[in-house]
Amino acid sequence: CYDANKAQQVVCFAPGEYNTSNTTISRPIVFDGGLGNVRLYHPNSYIQFTCWNNFSNARSGMRRLTFSGPTTWGGKNAGAVQVSNNAIIDNVVFSNAVAGIEHNPAQGVVRVKGGVITNCLITCCRSPNPSRDKNTYGIINMTSGLLANTRITSCLSEGTTAGVGGAVYMTGGIVRNCLFDNNRAYTQGSGIYVNPTASECRIENCTVVD
Repeated sequence: CYDANKAQQVVCFAPGEYNTSNTTISRPIVFDGGLGNVRLYHPNSYIQFTCWNNFSNARSGMRRLTFSGPTTWGGKNAGAVQVSNNAIIDNVVFSNAVAGIEHNPAQGVVRVKGGVITNCLITCCRSPNPSRDKNTYGIINMTSGLLANTRITSCLSEGTTAGVGGAVYMTGGIVRNCLFDNNRAYTQGSGIYVNPTASECRIENCTVVD
């Protein structure tokens, strides 16, 4: 349970599979997979991590976990995780996840509105266009924050009008020390797509491989 007197608390998972539902984390709580072999999954659900502004030095988020299908993640804001404020996602695998499709454009498997994503692997994920009339903006959709030391591989942004950012779609933020390989976008930016109107984007020491 949550103790308001503690700056940060950790929820530890024993190895196994956990069926999740739509969840918003607004306290400084970290989900920790411990030694690994922890898988979170559920069709049509997402987890949103924020953090109370009162805890300026605290972190919420997750580490040492795996997010995967088995079918789709269909959250309104993001397919699997939305990160903002001081949240951190560290050493997490996103596999076979699908971006939320209730918005047009679809806004990523992971939506980054602040915080940090680091040391992650994102593989075989899709930003889909099931009705053939949607725009899809990236597997990672960034407006601010930091994406670092992460590999994104074999992902697809498949919007027919604007299927952009096979790995990352940026309107802001920093991407640093990342590898993007074998990603595809139906229209532009199979690795990284930076919105032409963006003013605060930085890409540092990254590799994009076809």
